[in-house]
Amino acid sequence: MIPSDDVLEEHRYLIERGVRALALVGCCEPSDVATVLHRLAVIADGRSVPFVVANGAMCGFAANAWAIDLLAWASESAPRVQLDRILGLLLGYESAAIARFGELGSTLRACGSA
Repeated sequence: MIPSDDVLEEHRYLIERGVRALALVGCCEPSDVATVLHRLAVIADGRSVPFVVANGAMCGFAANAWAIDLLAWASESAPRVQLDRILGLLLGYESAAIARFGELGSTLRACGSA
């Protein structure tokens, strides 16, 4: 599901201003990839790079193509814990926040909650 144009423009704006390397805005069905990519491209208007990866599982905007390449590689090849860390960095979280999230996830798994 893809949010409204206003929400998409806000995400694009944050990419354009250098707040983060990547903005995830939703997902789509594999049959809708071309339509979603077109809609994102219209919003991006050359100021960010629209993308759909993992056959529609993730879509959004990036500051550079390398961020999309890293996301695509991580979503296909990286262990889940590394994917979470890579996503955190691409989304602009500081390393301490990513570490806290990892520690919380380890605690939940140890308790059988995850």
